[in-house]
Order: sequence, then C-alpha cells, then structure tokens
Amino acid sequence: MLSFLVILFVGFITFLMIQQKKEENRLLLLIIGLFCIPASAVAFSKSPYLDPKSILLYLYIITSYVNDPSEFKRSIRDFPFKIPCFIVLVFFVITAYFGADGSAKRIYDSVRIYIDSYGFLFAAFCAGRKADFHVFYKNFFKLVFLLCTLGVIEHFIHDNIPYKIICSAFPYYDGFADLNGTVTFDQDWRTRINILTKHPTALGTMLCICILTIIPLARKDISKEKKLLFAGLILVTVYYSGSRTALLCALFFSLYYFVSKKSKFFKLVLLVSLIIAASNITKDFIEDLTTKGQGSSLELRQDQLLYSYMQFRNSPYFGNGLGYIEKYLIEEDKNGRAQVENLGGLESVVFTLLINQGIFGLVSYFFMLGWIMVFFKRKANQGKIAGTQGFLVTSCCTLFFILSGHIGSNDIMCYTFIGLLAGNSLSTKDDPSEESNKDVHDANEAVPQQE
Repeated sequence: MLSFLVILFVGFITFLMIQQKKEENRLLLLIIGLFCIPASAVAFSKSPYLDPKSILLYLYIITSYVNDPSEFKRSIRDFPFKIPCFIVLVFFVITAYFGADGSAKRIYDSVRIYIDSYGFLFAAFCAGRKADFHVFYKNFFKLVFLLCTLGVIEHFIHDNIPYKIICSAFPYYDGFADLNGTVTFDQDWRTRINILTKHPTALGTMLCICILTIIPLARKDISKEKKLLFAGLILVTVYYSGSRTALLCALFFSLYYFVSKKSKFFKLVLLVSLIIAASNITKDFIEDLTTKGQGSSLELRQDQLLYSYMQFRNSPYFGNGLGYIEKYLIEEDKNGRAQVENLGGLESVVFTLLINQGIFGLVSYFFMLGWIMVFFKRKANQGKIAGTQGFLVTSCCTLFFILSGHIGSNDIMCYTFIGLLAGNSLSTKDDPSEESNKDVHDANEAVPQQE
C-alpha cells in the first residue's frame, strides 16, 4: 500500500509538470523531484536509464517548447552560460570517443549524461525568467521546513523511515544503506542523517544551497526574525548531517555575506578575533583531520591524490572515459560498501575529473564555474540580490565539490539553483530582490566591488 502511494505521488507530480502553466509551480516541481525522491531509489531500468527527476526535466523542456516556442527560443538566446556549457559538452564527447571504451554508443551516452546534469541548469533558467518568486519562496520555505523537521526526527529516532518507504517502492535500488534493517548513517564518533537524499554529504550540499538562497532575501518575502529562524534550523540540520564540509561552507559563506556589508573597522576587528580563536582550536582541528577512521583524514586525502595522479597518467589529456571510475575502479569491501582500493570514495571533484576526463575536462569544468561566478558578481554589483544569492551558492558549491566531490546528485541541485537565480537576475517581473533602495544598497555591498 505504501509503495503504491509513493508511485502515485511520483505520477501526480509528473502529471502536474505537464498540466501546470505557472512557472513558479513548475520550478518547485523540479526541486521536489531533486529534494524529495532519493537519487538511490529512482531507477526504473538500467537501459535506458530513466528516473523521476530526469522525466521531470524532459517534460519541462518539451512542454515549454510546445506551449510557447518563441519564448523557449528567447530563453536559449538569453541563456548566459552558452559558451562554457558548450565547451564542457565538447570535452564530454571527446572524452567519450577517446576513452578506454570509446565508441559511437559512448558518444550517445556522454550526451545523455550531459543533458541529465546540465539540462537542469537550462530548465531552471527558463523557469526563473518567468516565475513569480514571491510565490515560489513561500512554497520553498514550507518545503525546507518539512525536510528539516524530518531530519530532526531522524536524528532522534536513529532511523530514516521515509527514505526506506520511498526506496522500497522502486524495483531498482542504488544506495548505501540496507533497506532491510534500520536505515542510518550514524558512526561511533558522529551522528549522520540523510533525510531524502542518497548520502549525508548530498544532504549537506542541499542545505548549504538552501541557507545561502534564503539569507540574502528581502524582508518582503520573509521577515528578519523568520529568516534567522530558518537559517538556525538549517544549520542545526547541517550539524546533524555530520558533514564537516557542509558546516564549514555554510558558516563561512553566511559569515562572508554578513561581514561584506559591514565597515572596514568591523572587518578588521572580526579578523583579529577569528585569528585569536583559530589559534586556540587549530591544534584540535588538525588532530581531528589526521585521525584515521574519523571521516576523510588528511592522510586519506593524500593517498587519494596519489592514486588519482597514477590513474591520470594513463590518459592525461582527455581522461580514461566518462564513468571510468565506476566501471573499472570501484569494488566492494568486506562490508559490501563500494570504494576504490581501500581509499573510500575519491572525495574531490578534482580527483574524479582528472581520472575520467583528464586535464581538459578539469579546466573546462572550472572555467564554467568561474564564468558563472563572474556573471553573478556583476549582477550583484548592479543591485540584484539574485546575483548575490547566485554568487554565494556557486562559490559555496565549488568549494564543496573540491573538498567532498559529487555524490547523490548534489551537483544537479547546484545547477538547478544556479539556473533559477540566473533567470531571476534577468527577469523583468516583480523581483523580490528589489524591495527598496536599502535592499539594493545592501546587495551592492554583498560582493566586493571591482577596483
């Protein structure tokens, strides 16, 4: 019965994607597909691979074109990331052709992989250009509150019942937890929750995106008190996720946003205070990072880097092939967990890009992220809070991916919010970022001005 309700829910949001005309609602459906359906439970079949979030993506693109072809073409024309995205696609195809098992089918596979990831960037941009963000954020706050509440419950009962129910409803499961017992990622030395994501690290990325999207919002969308309450709830959930990378990124970029609007004297005093505080905790922090068995220690990262370099030397320019790590290097340990030769996962996007796509794939990827950050910085300097939000989210996710890599569709979550914020920054609709001159002034100072 519960499995039937899960399938009915997925079918319902799929139907709504076709029927719904309001862009803010279609945008929310894309996000629900990412946030509420675990990436480990969405496979209908292995060949061709389809999952609910991809179906929602294709339906959005197809219905957008059918409903208004001229507007769809304008979205393509106005899409600000055409050049870097095209460069990334080119190196996807080149890697597929020259990889370890290059073939015409691998080229098709590379285009599918590309669309299934970067298609969300374009789809969310299309929605963001026309969405009513006052309505969207009201519903988004409700979704975030619901997920954080589930996270708090999961923490206290040490079991993830919603995750188990949803994953069990699908015939194919590709997750890390055992659905036949208690679903928990807790470790002896830290608590870990994942809510409806594939892994606590993916949850950490999602929560960082949420908090950095909410914090800069104008008061018209949410009062200062409610905004701080939401931020606090998200930070508590980040802590429960057990992701040190997420906690670092959320605190650092939240602090950056608030400090960037203060006077130079305040920044100087804060800097001195942080240096003094850091000197007192650095020793314990380094000891924690160098302790084996407690997350990703520095020694483990060094081993992963050396291993990645040795694999990189096999094909340094265009890489060994898309999915090469998953197909040839992943093995199961004695506990049935997938890892790379006793190194765990390769926990940095740098490692995976070097092995799979080589130096050109690595450079094209970070060129794209750099292009996006420059775009958002310019919009922030023009007084667009969507620009400030986009700059914070992109910068945060870039650091997150470098430190902890791509896992559980966390990269797609990032691309979706980059797209919607880019669309919002170019929208001519009533913009929540333009509530008053004061808000515009704050947005201008949220990102340092160019010299």
